[in-house]
Amino acid sequence: MTAALADPPTRRPEPQAQPAAAVPAPPAPDVHLPGVGVDGDGLTVPGAALASFRAFRAWKLSDACPEWGKFEWIGGRPRLEVMPESLFTHGSPKLRIAATLDRLVEERDLGYCFTDSTTVVSPEGFEPEVNCEPDVVFLSHEAIAEGRVTLTPKAGREGDFTEIVGPPDAVVEVRSDSSTRKDTVDLPADLFALGVSEYWLADARVEPPVLTIHTRGEGRFEPVAADADGFVRSAVFGRRYRLETCDGRSGLRQTRLVEAPAE
Repeated sequence: MTAALADPPTRRPEPQAQPAAAVPAPPAPDVHLPGVGVDGDGLTVPGAALASFRAFRAWKLSDACPEWGKFEWIGGRPRLEVMPESLFTHGSPKLRIAATLDRLVEERDLGYCFTDSTTVVSPEGFEPEVNCEPDVVFLSHEAIAEGRVTLTPKAGREGDFTEIVGPPDAVVEVRSDSSTRKDTVDLPADLFALGVSEYWLADARVEPPVLTIHTRGEGRFEPVAADADGFVRSAVFGRRYRLETCDGRSGLRQTRLVEAPAE
């Protein structure tokens, strides 16, 4: 069983506008989300920050953008996510996937693993414009050394950075009830165009849990077939993986990423 991606959206050229007298566009209204945030006071996103990709990125890099929440520009439009994540079908699987991959990355000195609020952004002038915060990101030493990506320096702190500009090697998303279109349509289309090598899609909401690893195909990501034992091979990591569930001592369902013995 695989989690299929939908067909990438067709990007049609905009119709040519007829000449008209210049009329100033009305300012975009602010967006207020009540009752969210660490103190429950809500969140107000300036309308100007939602008007364009450049303004959205500038707002995210400013002190005005809160550290909680997920604020993305995917599929040509802004996406704001402030709902609490599910503990055992999203939060825990995400952590265990990241921990398993990070252990391999550290042992083999492959590069860096990131999770939660790590921003991947398209280079200046690149189409489609994308600013996303994947659940797990793998960035190889080679991607940095060869200039496939650059890192945006953090203001006022030498040696620290806030964005990965360009395509990381692999991106992992754990599906949730509110992210079906993002995970299967908009985000994979944007990441493919950006040049990401592998796109992983994990679904811990079902039993047995599903892990689908997608590699680059002709114009879109294509799923890798699982072997007879249910493992799926990652060309980026050179290992085979599957998701498994078990009950903890308290009886709560746990999902983990299992790595097959090295070939």
